[in-house]
Amino acid sequence: MRQLFLSVLVLAVVGPWTPVHAASTVFGDAAAQKCYESARFGGGARGQEACDRALRSSRLSKRDRAATLVNRGILLNHQRRVDEAIEDFNAALRLSGPSGEIYLNRGNSNFFRKRIKAALADYTRAIRHRSKDLHIAYFNRGLAYEVLGRFDDARRDYEKALELKPGFGPARASLVALPGGNAPGRPRPSAATG
Repeated sequence: MRQLFLSVLVLAVVGPWTPVHAASTVFGDAAAQKCYESARFGGGARGQEACDRALRSSRLSKRDRAATLVNRGILLNHQRRVDEAIEDFNAALRLSGPSGEIYLNRGNSNFFRKRIKAALADYTRAIRHRSKDLHIAYFNRGLAYEVLGRFDDARRDYEKALELKPGFGPARASLVALPGGNAPGRPRPSAATG
C-alpha cells in the first residue's frame, strides 16, 4: 500500500489559541481510509472505531500503520485524550522514523496539555524534518512562542508562515494581534479554516 502525507487544517479550540493539525492519507484499507477521512473532516468516536479496526488488521503495511496511528492521534486530540494521542504519535515515530507531520501533531498534544516548551521542541522538529505544510509548523511554533511571551520569535514565525503561504489568515491575524501589531488589544483568533 502506498501512503501519502496530506496536511489539512483541522481545528480544535483550546482557549484563545488554536494549533493546526496534519492528517495522513492511507490508501488500500477501507477502515484506514475511513480513519483518515475522520481525522481530516472530523469523525469523533466513529472515526476512532475505524482507526481501531484498521490497526487490528494485519494487512496494513508498516507505513500505513504509522499513518493510521497519526490519524487516530488527531482524533484523540479532538476528544482531549491527549495522553493517548501522544502514545499513538510516539508509536508512529517508532514505526516510521522522524516525520514532520508526526512531530507537528505531537506538538499539538503537548500544546493542549499546556506543556508549551515540549510543544515548541516538537514544532521545531517538524520544521527541521520539513513538514509537508511547513507554514503550519511555523504558525504553531509562533503560537507556542507567544504563550511563552517571546513575541519577537512569534512574530518571526508568523512572518515565515506568511512567506511560505501568502494570505494564510491565521498567521496574518496572529501577527496583527501581537503586542505592537496593527490592532493593539484585538482579540486572538480562536479558529482557522482550511
